Amino acid sequence: MIGTLPLDKLTEKTRSLYEAVLVIAKRARQINDQRRAKMEMEINPDEGSDELFEEAIAEVKERVYETRVKPTRQAIDELLRGEIEIIRPGEESEEPAE
Repeated sequence: MIGTLPLDKLTEKTRSLYEAVLVIAKRARQINDQRRAKMEMEINPDEGSDELFEEAIAEVKERVYETRVKPTRQAIDELLRGEIEIIRPGEESEEPAE
């Protein structure tokens, strides 16, 4: 869904808009890296021959791709739902150390 995101919603979850942008950008990079790693695991065979690699590439090209939420949009949604834990420099996590 395309729509305007009120900036005050972002600043409710963080100290400032700048911090919200940093948190969203970092989480979006994490999501993108996770997706890339998952896709590479599906594509790259373990020490296989070139034929296996070519078959894997052909299989991926033939596959119908699912539509995914863009990493930035997913990160914004996670921040707004309170699913992202923000650990600021100099502050400790709220979880007790074991």
